[in-house]
Amino acid sequence: MTDYVYFIEADNGLVKIGKSKDVRKRLAALRGGSPIHLRLLYSIDCNGQAIKTEKRFHKMFGAKRKQGEWFALNKKEKMDIMRMGADATGRIEGDDFVCPDCLKSVRGKAGLTNHKRFCKGGEECAERFSRRSE
Repeated sequence: MTDYVYFIEADNGLVKIGKSKDVRKRLAALRGGSPIHLRLLYSIDCNGQAIKTEKRFHKMFGAKRKQGEWFALNKKEKMDIMRMGADATGRIEGDDFVCPDCLKSVRGKAGLTNHKRFCKGGEECAERFSRRSE
């Protein structure tokens, strides 16, 4: 049986660590009830071990738990999660691309290519990207 542990980030920076048999449907359901944008950072195919794997991640980040399955992870922790799922193109197992230098999420490969032309990393990059894309 295929099941997954997923890491979904909200625009407020919190990350939900949960489990599902269909991550895309779960993300769609969460988006339907959320007033802020949610993006998939990564999902792990657990081959029937999702409950055990999810518990391991909840324990690992337990001190950062905000409420339920939502955690306040720092930039390095998010990067570590994304590196688990990124291939050589920077594609994340979701519908967004994520800049590895500043964690800015952009739509489509063209958006990532455009963003990388001026990315300097960190908050300055995220602010510049926000202004430029409006």
